[in-house]
Amino acid sequence: MQAELVLDAKAKLGEGPAWDGRVGVLYWVDIEGCAVHTYEPASGAWETYEFEEHVSAAIPMSAGGLILATENGISTFDMETKEQTVRVPLMSNKPSIRFNDAKCDPSGRLWAGTMAFGSTPGRADLFRLEESFEYTHVLSDLTVSNGMAWDTERELMYFIDTPTQAVYVFDYDKTSGAISNQRVALDVSAENGKPDGMTMDTEGMLWIAFFRGGKVISWDPIKQKKGREINLPVSKVTSCTFGGPEMTDLYITTASTGLSEAELRDEPLAGGLFHVELDVPGVPSYRFGK
Repeated sequence: MQAELVLDAKAKLGEGPAWDGRVGVLYWVDIEGCAVHTYEPASGAWETYEFEEHVSAAIPMSAGGLILATENGISTFDMETKEQTVRVPLMSNKPSIRFNDAKCDPSGRLWAGTMAFGSTPGRADLFRLEESFEYTHVLSDLTVSNGMAWDTERELMYFIDTPTQAVYVFDYDKTSGAISNQRVALDVSAENGKPDGMTMDTEGMLWIAFFRGGKVISWDPIKQKKGREINLPVSKVTSCTFGGPEMTDLYITTASTGLSEAELRDEPLAGGLFHVELDVPGVPSYRFGK
């Protein structure tokens, strides 16, 4: 399967796509470009909001606006007034740390992970944030906290710490948000590239973006079986999410950061937003708050 370009965004580090079905809009970020992008497929409208710090995730809130994971903490953002309000300063006292991937669970909690700017091993953490903005430190000794997904039928949470080349699974209590019994769901070390962001379809398949691998691959985490493969004309594939009126449109973010001049010539669409239509719907991008 081949993904098609939607927007030639030239993002440095496109990441964190989230679909808001209420308004038919896709949100995603350019972490190193310090920007939040919005894209409305029905009209083709594309807007960019610029910030003075790295923005690692932008997720719609049930109350309206966006919740942001930024270089300096967790903020809310009013897209009409462009007012950014810091709600929780960065929860780590480790130097040279920023937030990386963040996502909301089915109960509306925000899960936000960190990484060191130099990807120093063992210095990253994962936090869980309630609607009240109270937070819990969930995991430590990580390196690049990345993709997350929840299987509500089986009460499972999936999580990627990229350098481990594995997808971990936890038992997940949707009432409290507690996770337990960590184990390896998938070993993807045989694949080219490293596992980055991911999402899940309604059949329980994980769709995983492979950074430096130029693809998104679906996996059955229960049977540990590889499924379909989506190829892109760029190597640094970062994340994906489902959207569209039938939730069968898979949107894929990519990056151009770190590519040499020769590589950029070979990959002129690096940093673009891509799309492929599938025959299976995905789970929604959950909003922050109830």
